Amino acid sequence: MKATQTPFIEIYGTEGTISVPDPNTFDGPVLLNRKGSDEWVEQELVSDAVENLRGLGIADMADALLNGRPHLASGDLAYHVLEIMHGFHESSSLGKHYEMHSSYSRPAVVKQTLISGGNER
Repeated sequence: MKATQTPFIEIYGTEGTISVPDPNTFDGPVLLNRKGSDEWVEQELVSDAVENLRGLGIADMADALLNGRPHLASGDLAYHVLEIMHGFHESSSLGKHYEMHSSYSRPAVVKQTLISGGNER
């Protein structure tokens, strides 16, 4: 991380800290600092969608509905994200770990070609 760069989101866990760039810029590294290390390590991205693709979620949903497959923007994901946010708040407020109750199985990664007119996944 550059000395002048301010992390936009940092999440502190029992095994380390993750730092991600401003989600509105669609650019920048995802960095991980493991417990006991002084070094930040850039993480490999799990998707090739790294441009400003604000329409990718709706394109994925439309393609999923047309092709009978699960889409990423599901109610299950929304509930899981809500529980994560609640867990951060409860953990911070009570000063203890939060035990997650929900889980989420992510469908296949969306390919960038979906937004540019292709239907490949």
